[in-house]
Amino acid sequence: PCRKNSSRVKNKNVRKINGKKLFEITIIQAKKFVNKEIHLIVNTDHPDIIKYCKNNDVDFFKRPKKDSKNNSKVSDTIINMLNIYEKNNNCLVRNIILLQVTSPLRKKIHITDAIKLYESKNYKSLCSLCETNISPFWTSHLDKNHNLENFLNSKYLNYMSQDLPKRYQVNGAIFISEKNSYLRYKRFFNRPKSIAYIMPVENSIDIDNEFDYKIAKKLLEN
Repeated sequence: PCRKNSSRVKNKNVRKINGKKLFEITIIQAKKFVNKEIHLIVNTDHPDIIKYCKNNDVDFFKRPKKDSKNNSKVSDTIINMLNIYEKNNNCLVRNIILLQVTSPLRKKIHITDAIKLYESKNYKSLCSLCETNISPFWTSHLDKNHNLENFLNSKYLNYMSQDLPKRYQVNGAIFISEKNSYLRYKRFFNRPKSIAYIMPVENSIDIDNEFDYKIAKKLLEN
């Protein structure tokens, strides 16, 4: 999925890194997995991305306006796309692998290993995670006066950072689900028979703001 508008980073999906646009990086990556059983579809309403797909023999689904707003849910456009694709091609989709174009540091080996893990024990869904950069045990809310008297739980005040319990966050790089269960839950985690695929922090930047973009650009270009 890569829609035209983005609220926090202007023209995010067509921004360039290392001579390639963000959407190109993921399409090139995904193409390596295409075979008789795995089909690639780009879900977009962006005219430049549609033109690229046409020129490079990549199948695409033109996302309708109702699914292209800032508050639109990705699950809605995926489900709509699947229904139309199955009807038009007289087929049944078994699984979904969703690759966000905002994760340019993801590598082929991560996708390969995620698929192997997903298939290893008949899981119904998989979501890639990474360790949190800042431990939630060293974070808290502030009151209106910004008072720090009881800012952190005293239990963790004398811990070294490496001794704190590990915590993980969704990194946005890889999502896999059995199709029918996705239609039911419309998400990839917080559901039965789901498994985490842990990725390195250095491959887990999800471009959500200008700072993320600058870091990803520097890392990939060096």
